Amino acid sequence: MLAAFQFSAGVLHVLFSIFLPPLYLRLLYIFLTRPQYRKMECYRIMTIIGFVQLLAAPGTLFGGLSHLLADDLWNVTVTSVKLFSMGKVGTLKNFHKEKSILKYAGIRFLCDMFLVITFNYIKIPPLDWMGFAISSLYMVNHLLLPTSLYLALNRSIRQEFFLFRSNEVKVVSVTTSSTMNTIG
Repeated sequence: MLAAFQFSAGVLHVLFSIFLPPLYLRLLYIFLTRPQYRKMECYRIMTIIGFVQLLAAPGTLFGGLSHLLADDLWNVTVTSVKLFSMGKVGTLKNFHKEKSILKYAGIRFLCDMFLVITFNYIKIPPLDWMGFAISSLYMVNHLLLPTSLYLALNRSIRQEFFLFRSNEVKVVSVTTSSTMNTIG
């Protein structure tokens, strides 16, 4: 029987991997389809980084399933974690066009450094929930934090993200030939 902690860890991992990527995909869709974002190199780079970060979702899902099933079926979880950890980290280059991108990069850097220092240099007690806490922080760092920061720091992205209808206005002007004859 699964311990309550292991069950809740599995459920949280599965829920994160199911509900957070669609939000991030909506944001990346806005970056790809709106000309004001697509023409700026910094947003193209952030889109590529976003797609790479979305590769964390399958590993999160498999990790959650491993918790729920208390088994790593066909070593899928271990393999996905190894593949994800071998990925390269991208950097943002062009900060002079957008001040919010610099803020985004600074906050992401601080969060990444916090996780790296905590995981590698702080002696963590061998408690069951510590591994879950660290893996949850990594999930939040890769799947929730980017979307939240983009929405919090950039008003135009926030307006586009929450706009679910077209803001095009159609104007129709109808004139008849009899109206034109009486005017002239």
